[in-house]
Amino acid sequence: MVSIDLLLGVVILFQTYIIWIQVEISLRQSEVSKTEYEPSFKIKNRYLDTLTGVPLIVSIENVGEYPAYNVMFGLMNKTTRKPIEKTMRLVAEPRTLAPKDSIDILHIDPVELNNTEIEMNVIYNNVANEMRQTTFVKFPRSTEFMLVFAPLNARQGILLKSLEDFKLAYQAMKWRNYPKKSEQIKSNKS
Repeated sequence: MVSIDLLLGVVILFQTYIIWIQVEISLRQSEVSKTEYEPSFKIKNRYLDTLTGVPLIVSIENVGEYPAYNVMFGLMNKTTRKPIEKTMRLVAEPRTLAPKDSIDILHIDPVELNNTEIEMNVIYNNVANEMRQTTFVKFPRSTEFMLVFAPLNARQGILLKSLEDFKLAYQAMKWRNYPKKSEQIKSNKS
């Protein structure tokens, strides 16, 4: 027979987990709501000389509603694994990027841009004075920069993160066994 003390202990433990999960959910919601006040960036390419197409100017524009303060850029040539030369860079760092404002970052030959993989890290402070980073990548044989990392740290906490990791590991194990099961089903049908 189960004692009442054991039953109460299990109920209290269950309530503690529920409260813990609710606190972590509220922390995540507050973190996600902060993204409303983040600047949004767009990378633009324009030719300095429309007749020859040389050189190409790469600029960044803040298309968001809020400014970015102390903006700094890290430009890496991923093909050679070296930082992009200072002679090619146009911006004096750090500076503020107001809404609808743009900064010319780089001048480069269009052929070189086409053959190079470039990673651009934009480090800035938002309106809450929190340091954030946004990363763009330009792949070879492309002239457009793609956003690959935006500032969002919604996976805070311990319990929810552990439960999500467990669920992800379980799904990965299921998918790892999926080809074996599909082969078994095919062999059973024939």
